[in-house]
Amino acid sequence: MYDERHAQPAPAPTNPYAPHTYPHQTSVYRLPDIPEPAGDLRRLTAIVIDSVLLTGLLGVLSLGVRVGGDRPFGAFWAVAIGCGLGVSFLNHVVLTRMLGASVGKFLVRTRVILEKTGTRPRLPRLVKRWLAGYGFLVLWLITAVFDGADDPEDLCGVRMVRRRDLLFV
Repeated sequence: MYDERHAQPAPAPTNPYAPHTYPHQTSVYRLPDIPEPAGDLRRLTAIVIDSVLLTGLLGVLSLGVRVGGDRPFGAFWAVAIGCGLGVSFLNHVVLTRMLGASVGKFLVRTRVILEKTGTRPRLPRLVKRWLAGYGFLVLWLITAVFDGADDPEDLCGVRMVRRRDLLFV
């Protein structure tokens, strides 16, 4: 007769996608030491420097457009916004991909890395971060007005760290 109380338990289901390890093996993969994020003062200073750079370039552009002749008001602002977005893209995407930092981040001695791996982010992630940054600015202003306790996390898994922390990793 079959008695269920003395039957062998069913084997636990296994994940076919999990890496197989033998009992005598030890894991050789070690997560990299990712530096802590840069402080708020460095982040704010980098933002101010990048903003002053953009504002200065737009001021020079506006003088050039005004001196160049009579342009309609709408055309002036279309050119100004287009050039502003272009300069912002070059600063925050192209320079960050090439050097690891925008002009403001470079001057305050910080770099941009991926949070999980510590490597330099690639172009698609930087473009997403640049586009999402405009929405993040609005979100940051709303949380500041309503006295939000938590700061929103950095966008797209990218972290700004001090340059000297990267030298020792």
